[in-house]
Amino acid sequence: RFYHTLRHIGQMLQLKDAHAASLADGDAVELAIFFHDVVYDAAGGGGGKNERDSALVLLEFCESALGGGYAAAQRVARWIEMTAHHRCDAETEADCRFFMDFDMAILAAPPAEYSAYSRAVRRE
Repeated sequence: RFYHTLRHIGQMLQLKDAHAASLADGDAVELAIFFHDVVYDAAGGGGGKNERDSALVLLEFCESALGGGYAAAQRVARWIEMTAHHRCDAETEADCRFFMDFDMAILAAPPAEYSAYSRAVRRE
């Protein structure tokens, strides 16, 4: 991996912390951040497959670690699947919209940082 690394996760967590007062369920957003790109196959994961598979890993984790007792698991899985297109509508929870913005924040980065991101994603 060249972009979808722990650095990307760390950047998203920093954004989550910076906006913590605006989040209804920071724990759910944090789980979405950790699991959203856990499965990333650049060659065979298109069409939302990576996102669906990442959501399944989250659900399996919640089942095994928490005995299925995490009420927000299905909601977080849906948010992860939504990263296939990063589209939200008026009905989408604010926490999900924040999560999507955190994931796409690189698009607002200074030109040199965006250029490095662009090269790294191409390498993946």
